[in-house]
Amino acid sequence: MELLAPAGTKEALVAAVEAGADAVYIGIEGFNARQRARNFSIYDAEVMAHYLHSRKKKLYVAMNVLIKEREIPAVFDMLNRLSALSVDALIVQDLGLINICRNHFREIPLHASTQMVIHNSEGVKCIEKLGMKRVILSREISLDDIREISKKTGLELEVFCHGALCFSISGLCLASSWMGGHSGNRGLCTQPCRRLWKGVGRDGFFFSMRDLESGQLISEMQKAGVKALKIEGRMRSPEYVRRVVQAYRTLIDGCRIKARGRRGKNAGSIRKCAVPERSGAVESHMSALSGQFSAVDDMARRKTRYFLVGKKGDVIDYDEPPTMGTLLGEVEKAEDGRVTVRLTGSAGQGDRVRIASSSDDEGDAFILRDVISHDEGAGFQERISFAHWGAVSPGDRLYLLGRKGEELSSYADKVNAIFREYEKRRAPRSRRWSEAEKTAIVRKIMSPRKGPHLCSRKPSVRLDDPGWIRLMDIKAADDIIIVLGAPFQKDFEALIQSVPVGRVIFELPLFVPESSIEPLKDTVKHLVKRGYRRWMVQNLSHFGILPRGELDITAGPFLYSLNSQALRLMKELGVNGSVCSYEDDYLNMRDLLCHWDGARKAFLFAHIPLFHTQVRMDRTIQSMRLLSLSSFEASVKRCGSGMAVVAEKPFSIFQSRRKLEMLRLQGFLIDLAFLAPSREMWRKVREHYERAMPFPGSGRFNFKIGLK
Repeated sequence: MELLAPAGTKEALVAAVEAGADAVYIGIEGFNARQRARNFSIYDAEVMAHYLHSRKKKLYVAMNVLIKEREIPAVFDMLNRLSALSVDALIVQDLGLINICRNHFREIPLHASTQMVIHNSEGVKCIEKLGMKRVILSREISLDDIREISKKTGLELEVFCHGALCFSISGLCLASSWMGGHSGNRGLCTQPCRRLWKGVGRDGFFFSMRDLESGQLISEMQKAGVKALKIEGRMRSPEYVRRVVQAYRTLIDGCRIKARGRRGKNAGSIRKCAVPERSGAVESHMSALSGQFSAVDDMARRKTRYFLVGKKGDVIDYDEPPTMGTLLGEVEKAEDGRVTVRLTGSAGQGDRVRIASSSDDEGDAFILRDVISHDEGAGFQERISFAHWGAVSPGDRLYLLGRKGEELSSYADKVNAIFREYEKRRAPRSRRWSEAEKTAIVRKIMSPRKGPHLCSRKPSVRLDDPGWIRLMDIKAADDIIIVLGAPFQKDFEALIQSVPVGRVIFELPLFVPESSIEPLKDTVKHLVKRGYRRWMVQNLSHFGILPRGELDITAGPFLYSLNSQALRLMKELGVNGSVCSYEDDYLNMRDLLCHWDGARKAFLFAHIPLFHTQVRMDRTIQSMRLLSLSSFEASVKRCGSGMAVVAEKPFSIFQSRRKLEMLRLQGFLIDLAFLAPSREMWRKVREHYERAMPFPGSGRFNFKIGLK
């Protein structure tokens, strides 16, 4: 079983290798899901690839973000440069990037990022058909699910074993994007889930998850078919990486020794390996990673195994600030570039620390400089002051992220030595395509399309409650999109029958647990037999859930298509039309439709689901009518097999309808999901659509300011 470590810096990479990692994953500047990390340049990756391969270790490069249309030339150039480095795999999310690699860089192995929301066997089978070598499964599934998936595929399964957990399903979070265009799907998450939310009668960190720790489950994961264990943490220090990798290395090796011992054949050779000493180390680390703060304190949040063990135990500490690190003390004053802290722990020159307020996500990390100790004698806690010009207020807390140590400072020296040694033997590397060939390919990829579309004058309507059908004038709508998995009313059949079969589109649920696949397939077959042949897919698993045959398939907003290459791959999978993402912007819509002539629609109205989650939420929080953070409000709604935290303020761009019609869109959508059926709301929405008027109290999301 491979142990895969994070490296946000070159020093962390060296720390991971020396601690026993089998492989390391890094991000390249520009296209990865940790844009706020320091990341690697292409030359850094070249040097570190040589360093790793010389030690029989692997290098994986994360390009796990969504790509906008105008970024395709830069992405192609990046892939061309990476092709010369013999990287062991790319970790990807975007279907367009996958399509480019399949057509022009087949020599680069691809791993499906957890951002692709692959959470069941049908999703894994689809990934396998696309030629990918490994899938990083969603963190929301259990060991039992992993075991079942492993039985149905030969694809390598990778699972997160340690590190931060997102409240939202990775890849389905729009909260950061809603707050100002900093999309988590583009590597710019501002972590609204970690902040202090205000509720009715109670404030709390309602969405701040504990960190994952699965040391005691390694043997079970190996038996379940997991081929690689992944540690999260490209934003973490070399010290963090070293500590956690060492712990898991010992645990994995211990499981291997125990497995060999059970086989019996090599009992004699095992005894020669000093089993008692190693076994003692294994037990020590097992205890250290048991979910309690201990000798292998990674200076992070409290721990959980929540999803892996079937949603058992606690996963959110509503009243506990989520800041990473060990609490050192509280700020007493901050003035003239110096901060004074009353200590509850020890701190010294060179320690890596963070100052955070209760309302901040995690604050900025820095090194303690110019430290002065103020010991006021018995009866007083020790105080220190240090130089710091950042925004600090009395009451803020100081957290330790890492101690200054000789072993850490030595990593910088080792990195410098690695680069000096590489320069001595550096040889020119040939890229997959020459500059002329690259230019010609990109020009062909982005060739203009001229197939015009007639834009429907009637909007399509998406709903999760068929009660809307009773209140609507069906003739005023084009298609009716009905979300399966919603708690439908008893008169569902009768209501649906009032809509012509050819105008109904059934949308498959976003998250389909392994145990729900067969029941959902039965439901789909029943509806297809009744003549319903129009379907909306939101996840790659849906292609395996739909029966083969003459179906009209539309790609929904969460099967992301921010570029024309993604749409070309979807067409190969059987998709006939697509819907723009909720978080897309006008310029990207325009750019994409210059290079794509297929059917495409855009939302003009919706209440945006900020988080989609499989977490079992506290009933008190579910029942709160409104939750607020900074400048926006939200509420908790049921959504399929899970819950959604939905923005109270609607997204609306009715006023831009005529401008969008000029882009050759096929039509528009009004999304009434998460709203209770209301005749007055339908009248109001329809009026503003027809008159192309701004909807009162709404926002335009990223449409004008742009998706960053």
